[in-house]
Amino acid sequence: NKPRPLQYSKASIKELIAANFFKFENNQLMFHDDRYCFTGIELLYTLEQFAKDNGKIGKILFRTAFEQGEKMAQEEKSNDYSTFITDILSAIGFGDTLISRQGGDFLVQTNYFPYLATFDQINYFYFRGMLSGLLSGFSGKRIELKNFHADVSGGYIKLDLY
Repeated sequence: NKPRPLQYSKASIKELIAANFFKFENNQLMFHDDRYCFTGIELLYTLEQFAKDNGKIGKILFRTAFEQGEKMAQEEKSNDYSTFITDILSAIGFGDTLISRQGGDFLVQTNYFPYLATFDQINYFYFRGMLSGLLSGFSGKRIELKNFHADVSGGYIKLDLY
């Protein structure tokens, strides 16, 4: 998970704090009324592994992440969705994301998704849910990214969602 130059995302967490997009006071990172906490990627992978093993947990994780993403998008409707989503995902540590459309469907490619050796043992419920919610909130129609493909042949995780 070494730092790499980004192609699609243009803002870092530091730049978004300086622009008052995020507020950082008293060691707390806030976006609107939501507090974000700093954790290692191991926590997300652990949640994802439990979710993969238990369908009920997977549905809850996807749904809550969807609600989070949808709320974020609704609060930021004035921004261009492709820039907003790529920048916020990069800033909070999810890599470099490209959003495109094929027909009426969204295709999402994320390069440098946080890597752990167990990348092939998770179903990316949280990330798929959050992105689905973000896209739904901006588009005004329900979007669910149900499918994914993870590729590590380039030495990093390239995650395609559709």
